[in-house]
Amino acid sequence: MPDDLRGLDAVANLADEPILGLWTSARWRRIVESRIGFTRRIVGVLGGSSVRTLVNASVIGYYGDTGENEVDERSPCGDGFLAETCRGWEAAAVGAADEGSLVRFGRPYLTSLHLVVACVKLRPPFRKNSQFLRRFD
Repeated sequence: MPDDLRGLDAVANLADEPILGLWTSARWRRIVESRIGFTRRIVGVLGGSSVRTLVNASVIGYYGDTGENEVDERSPCGDGFLAETCRGWEAAAVGAADEGSLVRFGRPYLTSLHLVVACVKLRPPFRKNSQFLRRFD
């Protein structure tokens, strides 16, 4: 991979296992590995490259279930599987700063397109008697 990075100033790490679908124990492992493990491998390669900026994906799940409360980048990390995975994902990326790279995170909220895709994927279980999707706690 270092040859692929030659001449680059920045890398954007957007890799992750999608969270939509059935959450089996194997899926949980893939979610963690695709974020934390892959990011650690990227950081390991960046130290010997010209890359000085890492833009690392994260997700709004970092904040956990906040209900109707607003959150921003100053809000603390939440609890639960996704929040803990995000905490580990971001901690893995911070390793690039130890190698001299600037590290930035993006925690995007679901966009309208994401919601449409989610509704299409979830539609079959809700077809019988439901005309709407309800929140599951």
